[in-house]
Amino acid sequence: NGNNGMVELTEMEEGVDAVRAADPDALIVLNFSYHANEIAEMLDYFGASMDADVYSYDRYSVGYSEHETMSTIREYALKWNRPYWRYIRAYHDVPLTEGDQGAKTHESDMRWDALLGLVYGYTGHTWFVYQARAPHKVGSVMYNAQGGLEQGKAALWYSAAAINKELRHLGRAITQLTSTDVRYKASQGFWTPDGVKSWKPGAG
Repeated sequence: NGNNGMVELTEMEEGVDAVRAADPDALIVLNFSYHANEIAEMLDYFGASMDADVYSYDRYSVGYSEHETMSTIREYALKWNRPYWRYIRAYHDVPLTEGDQGAKTHESDMRWDALLGLVYGYTGHTWFVYQARAPHKVGSVMYNAQGGLEQGKAALWYSAAAINKELRHLGRAITQLTSTDVRYKASQGFWTPDGVKSWKPGAG
């Protein structure tokens, strides 16, 4: 938004430098928002000048525009030879209404969201589970009620557990590889998402 840009990033850099001074071996991850002002400049500055380790971002979308965001983070992480991680949506708005994305979350949504990260070479995947005490504006799709982790587990908790096993298995190979390209083959009647090159024979 209007208050997230280079000024705020350089302020955060002071904190990064303080952590690094206190613990030279600390793993420092900085999470970016796709709608931040000067996002390209911020991602470039992070790689070129900040003594931090990992790019991260969150968006929580299953729309076609998610491809463009993933491509942007990937581009700068590869440019500066840094790992890149992401948060995956596992929450819904409260109260639920029929129009809420969370009200329509299915295992297929979670699977698409998680495994798409592997396609782009992301090596870190974290479910965003906001399981605060009721009443709260955000609830977890993995639990039957708001509150702590002792609440009853919903069906999507087991879906996430199964997906985690796949990420752990497939992701082990991804960490040893470098992403070189992402291509999209649109089905008939569908368009190629923004930020993605179309696949064609001989593309590589």
